[in-house]
Amino acid sequence: MKHRKSLVAIAGLAVLGVTLWLLLREEPKAKPVEQTTRAEPTATASPTYLTTTAPRQEPGGPYAPADPRWPERTRKLKTDPQYEWKTPIEFYGKVVDQDGKPVAGAIADVIWTDMSAEGSSTMEVVSDSSGLFSITGIRGKHMTVQVNKEGYYRQLAGTQSAFEYAGFWEPTYHVPDKKNPVIFRLRKKGEPAPLVTSDGKFVLTFGTPVSIPMRKASETASPIKVTVFENDPNTRQWRAQVYVEGGGIIPALDEFPFEAPKEGYQSSIDLNQESPHPPGWQDIDEGGWFYIKTDQGYGLLKLRQIRGKKTLRYEVMINTEGGTNLEPSRL
Repeated sequence: MKHRKSLVAIAGLAVLGVTLWLLLREEPKAKPVEQTTRAEPTATASPTYLTTTAPRQEPGGPYAPADPRWPERTRKLKTDPQYEWKTPIEFYGKVVDQDGKPVAGAIADVIWTDMSAEGSSTMEVVSDSSGLFSITGIRGKHMTVQVNKEGYYRQLAGTQSAFEYAGFWEPTYHVPDKKNPVIFRLRKKGEPAPLVTSDGKFVLTFGTPVSIPMRKASETASPIKVTVFENDPNTRQWRAQVYVEGGGIIPALDEFPFEAPKEGYQSSIDLNQESPHPPGWQDIDEGGWFYIKTDQGYGLLKLRQIRGKKTLRYEVMINTEGGTNLEPSRL
């Protein structure tokens, strides 16, 4: 009997202890919820995670939520999801030559995205005697303009050809200004030079020089030696050396390398992935353009090697009459 009373007492104490522990234990603290912000989504631009407190959104710049055009855009999208392709387009351009003189009769080929059945429309506009042309009375979102004229080269360097009208955040967003037309530059074609050309390709062994032939099927040993030491696609490391025996070499960074300099040459040049390239160079390629001076005359050497590949492509043009003119008969 006494044994049973002891068991009951012990059980009662255990229950009391558990009850007190449940009442007195501290509730675990809830983990605070992290507050996150999200940039205004855009329909046509890649999302940006940079934010600025600037009052106005700069084209191609970090997201500026204070710009009142953002809520206005949201309102327009709710009203008309396709409103961007109905934006009024107005454009003013001017065509000049390499000396800044106006070019009359140049043709501007225009294409813009719109609500037409094809999704885009085109037109041609001709520059007047002052080199000016304009585009009005059309609607769309994005427009490209390319200017050409018979007897001229179209200059790419420093010339904008794409113009955005709806996306004020886009890098190419354009605000038309009649007093400040967009400049398009052309270069007047000159007298072609008497050039002898050679082109081809080599599959290289890294560290082993190759001779670049100056003329096809020439029995004369070429003075141009090219050695590529590495071309690693993972590290993007590329190293090479070009050597001109008995002559010289200098980088040609002009868009139109038509006039070889008479001075400033050196016998060799070391190159790497950071070496400068002429305008329009493709990012996947290594190499470059170079003026060369040889016993056969002034010339232009073009080297191109795709990153990570062993094939080296070349082109050599030599003015065999001894002049510095390197303008080809056609590009």
